[in-house]
Amino acid sequence: MKSIYLILCIGIFGNVVTGCKKLDPIIYNEYSPSNFPKTEADVQAMVLSCYQPLNSWNTLGVQFWLENMTNTVIGAYGLQLACRRMDYDVNTQDLSKYYYNSSQISRATLVIDAIENSDLSEEVKKRYIAEVRCARAFLMYLLYDIYGGLVIAPVDILKNPLKDTPLPRATNQETAEFIESDLLAAIDGLPYPNATVYGRLNKGVANMLLIRLYLKETMQYQFGLDGSVSSITKRPEYYTKVEALCRELMKGEYGYALAANYTDLFTVGKQNATRTEMIFAIPSSITGPNTHYWQLQIMPTNLVSSRGGNLAGWQTLSGYWAFYDSFEPSDTRKTYMLEEYLNTDGQMQNRANPGEPLKFGPVPLKYFVDPDINKQSLMSLADRVFFRYADVYLSLAEALVYKPGGQVNQEVVDLLNVIRRRANLGEISLSDIPTYERFQEIILLERAHELWCENGQYRADLIRFDKLLDVILEINGGQAPRAKKYKYLWPIPHDVIVDGKGKVNQNPGY
Repeated sequence: MKSIYLILCIGIFGNVVTGCKKLDPIIYNEYSPSNFPKTEADVQAMVLSCYQPLNSWNTLGVQFWLENMTNTVIGAYGLQLACRRMDYDVNTQDLSKYYYNSSQISRATLVIDAIENSDLSEEVKKRYIAEVRCARAFLMYLLYDIYGGLVIAPVDILKNPLKDTPLPRATNQETAEFIESDLLAAIDGLPYPNATVYGRLNKGVANMLLIRLYLKETMQYQFGLDGSVSSITKRPEYYTKVEALCRELMKGEYGYALAANYTDLFTVGKQNATRTEMIFAIPSSITGPNTHYWQLQIMPTNLVSSRGGNLAGWQTLSGYWAFYDSFEPSDTRKTYMLEEYLNTDGQMQNRANPGEPLKFGPVPLKYFVDPDINKQSLMSLADRVFFRYADVYLSLAEALVYKPGGQVNQEVVDLLNVIRRRANLGEISLSDIPTYERFQEIILLERAHELWCENGQYRADLIRFDKLLDVILEINGGQAPRAKKYKYLWPIPHDVIVDGKGKVNQNPGY
């Protein structure tokens, strides 16, 4: 019931912005000190409004395109194909449009100011401000990951919206430091997961976001204005910070533990029993705004029944047979990759009889189809998994190897084997990882197998090891002439540059 309350509260504010609409900045002024907030309930409403940019229209939409840039799924037409080939440019509005959500950074800044000037006690203020700062950092991290430096407006400028004050984008370093500051404050002020409503931000989420930020910062790219690579710098000192955060999340106070069965994490009706592994999940609702339509996007149009459930969908994505074949035969993490199904002609569609639906690979279902999905407007009630405790094990293993003075040791092997045992796989030994290069192969493969089609983060993993362009070329048979490393970042909208009046620059290469 508590998670339903959170969905409804987000829904109330869901009309503020969508992933494809530009905000009128004047909306911020509706929270003036003279009329809002007057009560703690007012503050709660303002805080929950800061969750809106994280709704499924934004996070699932971004994930859809990010997954297409890896070897886990394939889109054969439209923007899916463009992402697969890095064949996008400044006119690709379906990628640049998510930048408009950056206006919600300013909204959160004004909410923080309103809370600071409210009559609540200092203790209550700290709790709510920490939550808003975590929400702001969450959104900023998502945008920073795909666009780079962001415009970060100070509160005094925001409180004077009638004065036209163009601001430049912060540098990547400045943006990362701002996000880091927000998350450190959130860690200090937020409660532990067990003291938080499910689906709401807490100390564990803030730590996990900081892990993801620090992992991103371990590799720094510099590009010339023409998009050429000027330098790629490894920054192993960030791995020391990752290690500390991973060990923090393993403390008993957080209450995290791996679920017994991998597939239960993605099966409606079984997810409640796996909540100890969920660091952050987005509760789903068939009425929105957090609608879960991954299954509808993925399932073949001619499907009658399958191991993963019975739903004929749109099949806008397919899997890769090469990725499917990279799993060991007993690996339970490929359970909801459907290599066969019964079609409308009464035939088994499979690898031997693929037709168009299985031409490129299996159906990357990920989430078991709800038994009552036909009564739910074809939307799933399965919560969308965003961050899981399994990621902490894999991140810690990586940090132990790549931090200054790090190495492959028995602890690294033990961490990997915890994940492998849950997947019904045999253990690996220290002798199986003789070199750093071999460890890189193993950690990327384990991350792909464990986290495929979860919030699009595998693209960031490939970028961290400077492997994304290699993967793009591989999945296109070497035929991706417009694929360049500067396209690791997406272009920002042209009107944002125009509105910046010479202070906002496009990303290099575009």
